[in-house]
Amino acid sequence: GGSRVAQRYIERPICFEGRKVDCRCLVMMTSASPPGKPTLYMHNRVYFRIAGKPHAAETPIQWTDRESVMTAMYLVRKHDKIETDSTFVLPVDYKTIAKLEKTYSGFNWKQTVLPKIHTMIREIFGAVTSSYPEMAKHKTSRALYGVDVMFEILDDGITVEPKLTEVTFCPSNTPLNDAYERDNELRHNFNRDVFECLFLNKVNEETIT
Repeated sequence: GGSRVAQRYIERPICFEGRKVDCRCLVMMTSASPPGKPTLYMHNRVYFRIAGKPHAAETPIQWTDRESVMTAMYLVRKHDKIETDSTFVLPVDYKTIAKLEKTYSGFNWKQTVLPKIHTMIREIFGAVTSSYPEMAKHKTSRALYGVDVMFEILDDGITVEPKLTEVTFCPSNTPLNDAYERDNELRHNFNRDVFECLFLNKVNEETIT
């Protein structure tokens, strides 16, 4: 029920084997001071989420097919109590990145895509702390955010631009554990690295930027 407003945002999304894909970046804010220039860190490992069906947006029925539209399909399946299968296993990030770089000539993770994500995150949190300067008064406050990003191919057919879709305060760690259960080293170190960065001012430069 209720009214809805729809507008174009991402017309040519990057797809993983034909399905919509996004990635969640874990961002740590250790200080909101000075306003407009908060102290931010981001874990270098992200996790990708993929839709359950190939991307199609030609008819109203396709617009409302959540298995085609939603990238966080593991949430839908958990809600519907559907038995999981390999279609909805969260892919390991470096394997997904390698696949996308092979598929799209303009998708270069380290040289172009990741720096753009870093810039976007700085602009977002800079704008928020500027708008709410009272955040800077809380000197001991710390926060963890999940920043969800999709990717659009621009008009030249090559350039890839990150697009913000959502920011979540204190995101659930459950899907992250699922994504990294095949990466033993990361699974054992992730929570420690995030905790030490947030509360002990210790930054593991191999995993956190």
